[in-house]
Formats: sequence, structure tokens, C-alpha cells
Amino acid sequence: MPTNPIEQIPAKTIIFGVNPFSFRIKTIIGVGLIEAFLLSFLLFQTFSYIQKTQQEYVENTAGVATKIFASAIENALLASDVATIEDYISSALSNKNILYVRVYANNELLAQGGDAELLRQPFEADNFLSNLTDAVYDQSYKISFYDTEFGEIQLGYGVKALESSFDEAKNKFIVIALVELLASGLFSFVLGLYLTRQLKLLEEGANKVAQGDLDFTLDVSSKDEFGRLAATFNQMLGSIKYQKHLTDTANTQLHALLNIAEGAYMLCDKDSNILFVNSAFKDVFECYSIVDRKIDDFDALLKIMSVSDELVLVNDLIANGELNAKEDKTYHDILKLDVRGEIRILERTIKLAKSGKESAWLAIYMFDITEEFRMNEMRDNFLSHAAHEFRTPVTGIFGFTELLMARDYPPEQAKELYKMIHQQSSRLIAMITELLDLAQLDASHQSSLTLAPLDLGLLVREVVANHPYSLHPVHHSLNIAANLPLIKGDKDKLYRAIANIYSNALKYSPKDSTVEVFVLQDKADQVSLLVNDKGQGLKSDELKQIGQRFWRADKSGKIPGTGLGVALSKEIVELHKGSFEVLSTYGKGTCIVISLPVKGSVEG
Repeated sequence: MPTNPIEQIPAKTIIFGVNPFSFRIKTIIGVGLIEAFLLSFLLFQTFSYIQKTQQEYVENTAGVATKIFASAIENALLASDVATIEDYISSALSNKNILYVRVYANNELLAQGGDAELLRQPFEADNFLSNLTDAVYDQSYKISFYDTEFGEIQLGYGVKALESSFDEAKNKFIVIALVELLASGLFSFVLGLYLTRQLKLLEEGANKVAQGDLDFTLDVSSKDEFGRLAATFNQMLGSIKYQKHLTDTANTQLHALLNIAEGAYMLCDKDSNILFVNSAFKDVFECYSIVDRKIDDFDALLKIMSVSDELVLVNDLIANGELNAKEDKTYHDILKLDVRGEIRILERTIKLAKSGKESAWLAIYMFDITEEFRMNEMRDNFLSHAAHEFRTPVTGIFGFTELLMARDYPPEQAKELYKMIHQQSSRLIAMITELLDLAQLDASHQSSLTLAPLDLGLLVREVVANHPYSLHPVHHSLNIAANLPLIKGDKDKLYRAIANIYSNALKYSPKDSTVEVFVLQDKADQVSLLVNDKGQGLKSDELKQIGQRFWRADKSGKIPGTGLGVALSKEIVELHKGSFEVLSTYGKGTCIVISLPVKGSVEG
């Protein structure tokens, strides 16, 4: 534990020795130096800004003049009309700031005018006013026609008047700065005199403040006021710093822990003033300027203060804007809130506590368990559906075996019973296989795929060619676009997904109808497969359920299936960063659209 610094300083120690300069002189010198520095900085910034403004003004003015002149003589330059160009030069020179103009055609001087001395000098374009030695800003402009340069204008812009204005402004600013410096010196003298008197009055008071006694009257008794005041101030400062160090360290550690925590924390005092909220709390409720304000200033916070009836009424926590804490209490419950339009499930803990006789505070901690809640709900639904789906084939197998064990059947009847047992066993195996595949997909991620460049058109053609015939005659139409880009995917898994979709289309299509299969590139970065059947189609409420595990459109049981194929296909496609879309009109049919990124885009 650190040592209290106040214990290391003797009560009568003088930290600062007697200085030959009085405090008043120090104040004058100090204020004067600060003022001189600030004025120097201000003058530097002012001069820089004026110079920059001049630079921009000259660049804009000279540039605009050059461009206007270039635009005026462009046609005459193309026609090599020297007389017209010379007239334009004369007009330009009527501007007293333009000192000379040269016009070149194909790198040869065509016409010029202006100051003879300047025209005799070699041309060199200027970029900065500060580099000028002749008070002339030289500017050039290339003239081109359809990206072919055929001429150039050289123009000299006089800046002597501008420089004279700058020098005059600079001299005025310097005079103003000197007057300001003298005025600040006089002010610092008066201020130093005043502060010296005040320091004498504050010496004894600072000593008592260091001792914690605030009820006192100042008694001036010491001549060496600055030394004793410095010693007393250091003692007080040491004590405050020591206590503040302990408090800040504890607060910093606590705030750091709370700000990295996943849960949302809020702490208020007995008057409902908010003392602290962590980052997670601010993000969840979007309340950022919240500390030192009251709970009832925020509607979102009033909602989380509503405690369920079986615990305690909200009025027991907040009454007339104050927290009533008769004894320490802790409440736990589950809260359902609408957070930015989304229902979230929060596990909430509210602690109401006393700290001393008069102080009471309220702490609220909330942890978002929405995903955990949803996962538990999905698990329960899945187990319920799985148990129901397994029960049907298992019950069939059990019943048929009981019949076979009950008595001897003729070979034909026994064969029929064995066939039914085999069908139910096959269905059970298919469900277990697909459940295992889904479980593997749920536990895996993209890195578990065996990715390789694939031609989606060839893969679809292979699925259609290898698929067994349907229970009733159904035709198919295969349309594969030419020159499709390759995708990158796991061939076996994509084959399984496409086969499931194609098999469903055949099973749900009426007799003698046609299942249409299209493979095309509908966007630059993706290839799409469309499987369109002419079956019964889906109602709007059924459309929302397709892709859910164990859900089947056929409720009669006449069409074979496990209710897992579409869900498996959808998860395989999404694992490949693709999209799975179902379009259906009841009474007309269903279209499944699978879109997969092309090889280059999926790598990016």
C-alpha cells in the first residue's frame, strides 16, 4: 500500500526558498512572456494567412485572366491570325496588372506585347509569391484541341501593389502588438499587486483546508507569505492527490472491468441520479449523454426499472423521484424489451443497498440471453419434431414385426409385410442420415468444405442424368447457358443439395407436366440455378415455413420424404456464401432459385 505523502512533509517545512524577485515582478515578467509568445504566434499566423490569401488571389486572378485570354484567341490561333491576336494582346494589356503577354503556336513565338524589359527575360513559371524577385507572377497556359497541344500563352501578372499592401498591413499589426504588449504589462502589474495581497489572506486558510477544517477566518500574521503558502499548498495537494490516487485507481479498475463486460450495468444514487453506465448499457439503450441525469429523463430506462409483480412494485424502488432503501435487497428476473424494433430477452439483476445512514444506491445488471433463449427454443422444437417423425416409422416397423411374430403368413403376404418393414426402415435411415448431415453442417464452417473449381452447368446435368425416374411420368427441360464462369464449391455437398431440390420438383409435379431447369449467369459475380415445377405451389403462410426442419408441404403422407431435404440444401448453399430463394404461387407451382458466387468473387 502506498505511503501517505502528507506524512512525509513536516508541517513547518518551507518548500520554496526566498526569491530575490517579488511575486509581483514574477507576475509581470511571466504575463509579459506569455503575452509576447501569444502575440508572436498571432502575428505569425496572421502574416501566413495574408500571404496565403495573396497567393490564392494571384493564382486565381492570373489563372482566370490567362484562361479567358486563351479562350478568346483560340480560333485566331488555329487560323494563325496574327493581327487578331495582337489586338487581343493590346486589350489584355489595358489591365494595369498584366505586364506582358506572349503567344506561341507549335513552340514558335507568334505574337507578344507589354514591358520590353520583361519580354527580353527568359520565361520561368512561378508557383509561390514568396519566391518572386521581380514583383511579377509568371503564368503559362497550354492550348489544345482534341488532346493535341497547338499553342501556349505566357502572361506576367504584376504584384507590386499587392506586396505594398502586405507590408503596410504588417507594419500596422506590429504597432498594434506593441501597444497590446504594453497594455498587458500594465495589467499584469495591477494583477500581481492584487494577487500578492490575496496570497497573504489565503495562507492560513490553505493550511486549515489541508487539515480538513473549513470553518475558519483568515488571520494575516506572516511576512514570508509565498513560502509558507507553497508549503501549506503542497501538504494539502499531497493529501488530496493521495486520496484521489486511491479512488481513481479503484474507479479505473472497476470501470475497465465493467466496460469490457458483455452485460449492461447502471448505478444510481438515492435521488435517481445516474452515476455510472458501462459501454454495453449505452449501446443497448442508445443513451450516451446519460451520466449525472435522472432515470425518469429516459423512457427506455423507465422500462427496465419496471420490476415484475412477484418481486416488488416499482413504487417501492422509486417514490417521488427518490429510491427508498430500508434494507439491502437483490431481485432477479427475466425481462423482455423492444430494443430498436427487435425483441430482446434480458436476464436482469437489481440490487438495492444502503451505504451509511443517509446514502442509498441502486445497481442494475442485465445480460442479453436472447440467442441462448432462441437456441433453447429451437432445440426443444427440434427434439419434439424429431421424436414425432421417428415415431411414425418405428411404430410401423414394430407393428409389422408383431404381425409376423403373431402367426405364420403365406409367402406373398409375408413378403408384403417385409417390404413395408423395409420401406419404413429406409425412411428411418434416410432421416438419420440427413439429421447427421445437418448436425455436421451446424457444427462446421466454410473451412470444412472441400472447395474446388466447378462448372455448375455440368454438375446440374449430372444430377438430372443420374436421378431415378419419378413415381409417375414427369418430363424435364434442361436449359444451360453457354460459357458460364466457374464457381468454387464442394462438389459432393452441392450435388446433394441440387439433387434434393430436383427430386422435390419431380415428386410434387403432376403427371405429364414438365420440370424446367435453368442454369444461367444473371449477375456478373454469380451463377444461378432455377428449378421450376408445375405442382400445387405453396400458400403464403406455407412459404414462410419452407426450409424448416421436418416441415413438409404434403400432409397426407402419400409423397415420400423426410422433411429435411430442403433444410439441408439451404444450409449447404448458405455455407457456400450463396443465396436460397423460394418463389411460389398457390395453384401454379414453385420455383427454387439457388445463386452461388463465381470463383473470383468467393475468393475475395
